[in-house]
Amino acid sequence: MNNVMLVEDHAFFRQAIAFLLDREEGFGVIVQAGTLAEARRLLNKDVGVAVVDLTLPDGSGIEFIEDLRNLNPESIVLILTASIDPEEGGQAVQAGAAKVLHKSAGIVEIVEVMKKLTAGQ
Repeated sequence: MNNVMLVEDHAFFRQAIAFLLDREEGFGVIVQAGTLAEARRLLNKDVGVAVVDLTLPDGSGIEFIEDLRNLNPESIVLILTASIDPEEGGQAVQAGAAKVLHKSAGIVEIVEVMKKLTAGQ
């Protein structure tokens, strides 16, 4: 089972991803957060996969990658962004994100990308 943490400030978007993931075999959403501070407070060693918004109301999702990777070096991070700045995406990958995906991809594609990442693709 892949224990998932969702860090996304738009509650509707976050809940839609959680809804789909909870219906996918092999995934279970164990933590949801809407801010960087909340994500840091709720982070635990059981998180194996994190879907993290790049732009949070109180900071950058890039900051959270380091927190997660320090706690669980094997964790997989998928960054979501509405930005079109490729430099930010590059910074996220350098920080340890497995993939950066534009939010326009939609929640179904986000789930498909997560399946591929957790399968080692």
